[in-house]
Amino acid sequence: MRRSGASFVLVILFLQILSACGLSQPSIQTQMPQIPFTRLSIKPISKLAKVYSRFDFLIEINGLFSNPFDPAQADLIVSLTSPVGNVLQVPAFWYQEFDPQTLEPSGVPGWRARFTPDAPGTWIAQVELVGHGIKSDPLPVAVAANPGARGFLRINPQDPRYFLMDDGSFFFPIGLNIAWANGDVLENYNTWLDHLSQNGGNFIRIWMASWSFGLEWDDTGLGNYTARLKRAWLLDQVLKMAEDRGIYVMLCLINHGAFSETTNSDWTSNPYNIALGGPLKTPEEFVADPTARELFKRRLRYITSRWAAYPSLGAWEWWNEVNWTPITDEALMPWISEMNQELQKFDPYLHLVSTSYATGADKSIWSMDELSFAQEHDYSGKDPITIFPQDRITILKNAGEKPALVGEFGNVSDDPTAAYDKSGIHLHNGLWAAPFSGYAGTAMYWWWDTYIEPAQLWYQYKGISSFLKDENLSNMIPSQVATVPGVASALILSNPEHALVWVRADTYTSHDAQLAFYQSADRGPEWVYSPPVLENLVFTLTGLQDGRYSATWYSTRDGQQEGSPRDVSVVGGSATINVPGLQGDLAVKITKVP
Repeated sequence: MRRSGASFVLVILFLQILSACGLSQPSIQTQMPQIPFTRLSIKPISKLAKVYSRFDFLIEINGLFSNPFDPAQADLIVSLTSPVGNVLQVPAFWYQEFDPQTLEPSGVPGWRARFTPDAPGTWIAQVELVGHGIKSDPLPVAVAANPGARGFLRINPQDPRYFLMDDGSFFFPIGLNIAWANGDVLENYNTWLDHLSQNGGNFIRIWMASWSFGLEWDDTGLGNYTARLKRAWLLDQVLKMAEDRGIYVMLCLINHGAFSETTNSDWTSNPYNIALGGPLKTPEEFVADPTARELFKRRLRYITSRWAAYPSLGAWEWWNEVNWTPITDEALMPWISEMNQELQKFDPYLHLVSTSYATGADKSIWSMDELSFAQEHDYSGKDPITIFPQDRITILKNAGEKPALVGEFGNVSDDPTAAYDKSGIHLHNGLWAAPFSGYAGTAMYWWWDTYIEPAQLWYQYKGISSFLKDENLSNMIPSQVATVPGVASALILSNPEHALVWVRADTYTSHDAQLAFYQSADRGPEWVYSPPVLENLVFTLTGLQDGRYSATWYSTRDGQQEGSPRDVSVVGGSATINVPGLQGDLAVKITKVP
């Protein structure tokens, strides 16, 4: 038995080498196994099974196949029966271990499966080779309770404009894009995720682009991902890093350049291109061509079977900025419907789903039931306190009561060496303006690697994360008032007994900082933008129940309390709030006194 198993592995490795070298052309056509399958088993890899914690299995099978990524050759499905008899099914996936130090393959490739249980007790795992009548012996898995686990990201049923976790806790995404690494993937992500989590961040966005974690490209052909198993393993490690730090990931499956001939175009290297042996003459055919759709479904099956079980996976995103491709919304919508159905076959955890556009606020596509939340991208450089409130209203008209995120945000003039803005004012304003405009998360900045990291601006996440740490924004309504027109503004989130307010000077923008720098007579390396201190500002707060309230002010830099709480009286549903000396911005919590 040992000798035949080793021979089987050597044959598989030989076939994979041929494929990786381009000697075996992957296609939608399949070759059936040449050796009959007669033996199938499933064993645990993880040491301990816990509720809402990923658990891995090793699957052993004899037989021969030329492409382990083709379910027509080996359709391995693991059924997991819960203690109360519910059955969860997940496909197995082809796996290669790698050495974390050398990133060289470690051991031999083989089949794995993974699941995340949602209840304690004894689960029964059994793997079946579909179509061959072969099943493994049932494997009992004792799942322990896990009181601290939060589970998967969901839509809040009490207020669908926001998110919550499986355990019922409110979740507010605070983070940025960390779409790919520059060099050492493990070192980069360890550093960046450490910096984010240490400052209270809990959410990132990653691309499965050809140069990062993509499974198919001109080095793979179509439908066979052997040459990209290292990238798949690296994505495993990044999702584990995120999980260890309490960070959730929005995973973008397709970047626009892969199917664009005009914007960041990589179409000439795309294996779907007919010039490289693919089925498509033009990029827009991707969503309509039957062969392309079936090949993408195969890729989707692998993606979901390998990564859906990670609780740190917060959401799938179909496209990044699909408007840069020639694919119209009319063509895209039936493709999303079809792919969502395929996704749900292999993602039993029913992760949230979205897509994105270069702008996105005014898109009617957000009304699709298949899209869980809407997204906006903004690189206008305009002050977010003036544009986010109106954009959120526009999204509300198109998406209805769905969450909305500013999935990408930035200022094209950002420069980590710029003397006029060492503190990341535009980043800061996006972090605060988005939640106070009714978005379900902070604005997610771009240029993590060329701006935020080299300028060491991670501390900007501390203020907003500390301020919102124990807040549940469900059923809070956004509004806006001016303290003094043209001087300062206040964005408000409130319900009848509680209000959160962000007060910001109108001159606290990156544009004003740059203007002040170039007007200054002393523009040395130590120059720092210091907007004038504004005194005697007040604003009127309405909508609270009458009674006695406490107003506590906080620094937006670190979220620390500033001064003692102040008494506030609400009479006739209205209160006058006195603002302490304001240099830049401050935040206040106004809470009814029992």
